[in-house]
Formats: sequence, structure tokens, C-alpha cells
Amino acid sequence: LNHLLDMHGWMVALGHFGGILRQAEHLDTKLNKWLTFAENKNVTIADRESKVNSFEAKLEEAENFYKSAVESFRQLKPLVASKTGNLTDSETGERKALVDSIKNGMKAAKNSLKEAREILVLLAKEIVSGLKDKKPETDSGRPVTVVEENILDPAIAVDGVDVEEGESAVTIAREEAAEL
Repeated sequence: LNHLLDMHGWMVALGHFGGILRQAEHLDTKLNKWLTFAENKNVTIADRESKVNSFEAKLEEAENFYKSAVESFRQLKPLVASKTGNLTDSETGERKALVDSIKNGMKAAKNSLKEAREILVLLAKEIVSGLKDKKPETDSGRPVTVVEENILDPAIAVDGVDVEEGESAVTIAREEAAEL
């Protein structure tokens, strides 16, 4: 029973993190739209390409670590379902190796995502700072107020900036968990 509970816990954790990754991908799209909006208002972001490339590389790294953890989970699932009684040393070792792989993959994915967020926050501050004195307006002339939260939240759209709304993390997490 404990093994089955542990499996459910891993499934929930992996599904939830998958939802977070989907939102981070929405932020990448949104960031590029904000950068274009800022550039159209004559705001220059120092080392823009380098920062965006670093951000996207960290997102990709997080995704790869996550996929590795999911693959280990998929390998562990039939081992736990097939035998719940006394395990041989070999079976115990195999399960432990897969659980360690899940833990390490998730830890590495979280670290990469944290590093991506730090780059994103830096870019958001530069966009907000650059637009603050420009009094940006929409194409139709309405003023746009830009704050960091608008850039950092994939679900917030701001008048004058063509930004698609992000998906709900809860919905995505449920879909990810169902696939596991």
C-alpha cells in the first residue's frame, strides 16, 4: 500500500510540475511580445538576445530534466504494480534507482526553472524601467500602464499589448497526471 501511495504522490507532483512548465512556455511567448512592444516604443534592452536565449535554454533544460523524471516514473509504475510483497535485493535496488532518478530529475528541473525565472525577472524590470518614461500608448492612442506583474503572469493580458492568456496550471496538471 505504501508503494501505491508513493506512486500517487509522484504522479501528482510530476503532473503539477508539468503544468508549471506549460505556463513557463506561455511566459516565453509573452516575453517576446513585451520585448517587441518595448522596442516599438524605442526601448533598448541591453544584451536582449543573450538574455532571451539564456531564458529559453533554461526552460528547455528544465523540460528535459522533467521528461527524464517522467520516464523513470513510467518505468517504476509497472514494477510497483506487479509485486507488493517481499522484494528481492535486486528489485529493491531497481526501485530505489528509479525513485532516485525521479527525485534528481525533479530537483534539477526546478533549479533550471528557478534560473529561468531569475532571467525573466531581470528582463521584466528592464522592460518596465524602459517604458516608464516613454508613456506608452496603444496603436489607437490609449495609455498603457506596464508593471512587472503583467509581464511575469502568463494569464494577465494588458490593454495595448497582444498577449494570449495562459492556461490554468490546475487544468494542465490534471492532464499531465492523467497521461502518466
